[in-house]
Amino acid sequence: MGRRGGGGVATALAAVAIVLALVALAVNFVVPGPTGSQGATGQTSGDYWAVVNGTGSLVHGSGVASASRTAEGVYQVKFSEDVANCAYLASGGIAGSIGNPTSVIGAVESVSGDSDAVQVSFSLTTTLLANNSGFSVVAICGSSPWAVVGSNGALDRGSDVVSSTSASTGLYHVVFNQNVENCSYLATATATGTGAPIGLVSVSGMGSSPDGVNVSTWNDVAGTAVAAAVPFQLAVLCSGNWAVVTVPASMARGTASGVSELGAATQVDFPNYAWNCAVVGTLGTNNTTAPPAGEFTFAGRNAQPDAFYIVTSTADAIATAEPFHIGEFC
Repeated sequence: MGRRGGGGVATALAAVAIVLALVALAVNFVVPGPTGSQGATGQTSGDYWAVVNGTGSLVHGSGVASASRTAEGVYQVKFSEDVANCAYLASGGIAGSIGNPTSVIGAVESVSGDSDAVQVSFSLTTTLLANNSGFSVVAICGSSPWAVVGSNGALDRGSDVVSSTSASTGLYHVVFNQNVENCSYLATATATGTGAPIGLVSVSGMGSSPDGVNVSTWNDVAGTAVAAAVPFQLAVLCSGNWAVVTVPASMARGTASGVSELGAATQVDFPNYAWNCAVVGTLGTNNTTAPPAGEFTFAGRNAQPDAFYIVTSTADAIATAEPFHIGEFC
């Protein structure tokens, strides 16, 4: 009887083990539910940039696939990422260190049917005739606060933007969701589909809010700046290499390693090798003082590969020392 009792216990334990194994199998065998629809593609992040010469050839770049000149004074830069939901900044200049840059008005816009491409166009400041010019262009896609604003002050798209409004003809207020008082403000006019540059853009602080930027815009009429409604693209650079420069040449704030006066021009030194980088800039003050109307152009600094030679000019293309904001992208 003892042997039969032991066998019964063993049989019972074996049955329990089988049941437990079946329960474990059931728990771990989960039938997947239906697959949901794919979510929206996330926003491209980071900065993409290109330095292009007057013939349309790509000199340097990051995240850029190609560059070309499509018409007199009109260029297309194709990036390796979708930049449709980004802000574009551009400054005319010389992709090298020989010669003085010509005063030009620049504008940027999207390319219809190609979300990877940006169109950049230039005209002479005085005649407004199309002009072939070397340039830097940057697509700001999420690394910094930015806004693309229409001529009526309405926000077209942006990142970290609370509001954008037109305060008066040629004066806009853009407010971000953070303090931008200790930053550089960079802005470029948006072309309106014709490819032609349409206006001058300058920047200053907003006295009523440390989170805001004032953007002033003009049309250039026979070398005279006239306040006008002009669409623009704006980015706030609070990290990396940037500076806000006053007159006479001194750095009001920024991370540049130094600035110096070169007659009507200014040298800006950065703490790194700069000739393989893009640089964009905008005339503007370091406070709420009304900014000047004019243009910012650049060249490399001969025999000084960590510096840029900056020429600022008035609306009638006269080289004059003016305050400006600058950003370097490497």
